[in-house]
Amino acid sequence: MLTPIHRDEDLLDVAALFAPLADYRHVGIAVSGGPDSLALMLLATKWAAQAAAPVRLVVYTVDHGLRPEAAAETTFVADIAAKAGLKVRVLRWEGDKPKSGLQAAARQARYRLIGSAMAEDGVEVLMTGHHAHDQAETVLMRLAHGSGLTGLGAMGPFGMVEGVRVFRPLLGVEPRSLHAPVSAAGISAIADPSNTNADFERVRWRDALPVLSGLGLDAGRFALFSKRARRADQALQQMAQEAFSNIGVSDGFGVIRIDRPAFAALAGELQVRVMRMALNAAGGAQKPFGLQQVEALVDRFADPQSTAQVTLMGCAITCAPLELLFLREPMRVSQVVQQLGPGERLRWDRRFDIVNGPAGSIDIRAGADITRQQAETVLGQAVPVPMAAIHAAPVVRRENGDIVAIGAVALDHTLNLRFVGALAG
Repeated sequence: MLTPIHRDEDLLDVAALFAPLADYRHVGIAVSGGPDSLALMLLATKWAAQAAAPVRLVVYTVDHGLRPEAAAETTFVADIAAKAGLKVRVLRWEGDKPKSGLQAAARQARYRLIGSAMAEDGVEVLMTGHHAHDQAETVLMRLAHGSGLTGLGAMGPFGMVEGVRVFRPLLGVEPRSLHAPVSAAGISAIADPSNTNADFERVRWRDALPVLSGLGLDAGRFALFSKRARRADQALQQMAQEAFSNIGVSDGFGVIRIDRPAFAALAGELQVRVMRMALNAAGGAQKPFGLQQVEALVDRFADPQSTAQVTLMGCAITCAPLELLFLREPMRVSQVVQQLGPGERLRWDRRFDIVNGPAGSIDIRAGADITRQQAETVLGQAVPVPMAAIHAAPVVRRENGDIVAIGAVALDHTLNLRFVGALAG
C-alpha cells in the first residue's frame, strides 16, 4: 500500500498533521515567504488555536544576503506573521559568502541562526515546510550520489539538522495542495528564482519529477520507498549496535579492538556498519566516512590472511590474525594546550570527557612527548597499547607540571575522565 499523499480536503484536518507535537508547548516555524512555508504557518496557526493546551508559536525568517530582494521578503513575512498574532524573529546571515557550495553554506547558516534564536526564545522544535516532492528530490539526489539505506531513508517526520530539532508535518502533502490555504488567505507568495535555477542539482531533479511520475515513480512511490528504507535501516542499525557491543572492546587510551573471526562471521551489511562504528569511535567521528570508503576497507580485510595497515580519515587500522585494531592517528590530534579551571569540563578531541575537580587548574595536551616507560612509571601499571595510542591520548598535568592522568586513567580521584569515542558510533 502506498504512503498516502494528502489532497486539499485532507489539509483541513490540522489536528492529524500536527498530532506528533502534542507534547510540545513552544514551537518554531521556518518561513521563507514561499507558498510551502506560508501554508505551514497558516495551518500551524489554525492548529494552535484549536489545541487542547496552549501552544506558543514563533516565526523565524532569514535574510541570507544573497539577493537584493531578500530584506523586503523578510519584512513581508514578518508583516503576515504579525497580522496572524505570531511572534517573529528576522535573522540575517552576515559576512562573506562562499564562491562554491553556496546552497549548502546558506542552509548551514540558516539553521545555525535559527538554532541560536530558538535557544534564546525557549523554543523546543522547529517546523519546516518540506513536502512530498522535496522528499522525492532528496531520494533521487542521494541515490545518484551512491547513498546506502541510511541516506535513501531521506527525511523523517522528526530529525536533527545542524543541531536543531526539526519536525516536518507536510512530508505527505503534494505541493499543489499547499496553494489553497495561501490563496484563501489572500496572500501572494514569494517566488524565489533559485527554485527554478537549473544550476542547482535539486532543481534539475525537480524538473525530472513529472517524467518519472509518468513512468509510475510519483511522490507516493518515493514516500513509500523512503519509509521502508528508514525502517530497514533502523533494524540493521540496531543489529549492528548489538554486534559492535558483543565483538568490540575499548580501553582507556582510545583503542578499539574488534574480534576478527567474529567480525568475519557477520553478514556483509553488518560488517560495513560495525566497521563504520569502530572508525567513528576510535577516530572521534572527526569527519564523515563515505560509504564506499568503508565498503572498500571491509573488502580489503575479507582475506583472513590479510595483515594490512591502513589509515582512513584520521583513524589508523591494523589487521592482525585475531583482531582488528582501530586508533586515532597522533599526527591528526591538535597539539594545542588546553586549560580547565576547577569544576570545568572539556570534550577533548571528541573522544574523551574530562571534568576537573576542585583542586585547581589543569593543563591538557596530547601525549606526543611521552614514552612508554614514562607512562608506565607515572601510572604504576603496564600500558599494553601501541605507542601511537599513547601519543594520541590526553595527558593531564597540574600547574606544577605533575602528570595526574593519561587517557582515561587518572591518579587524582578528583578528576573524572572517560573515553566516549564509542558513543560516536
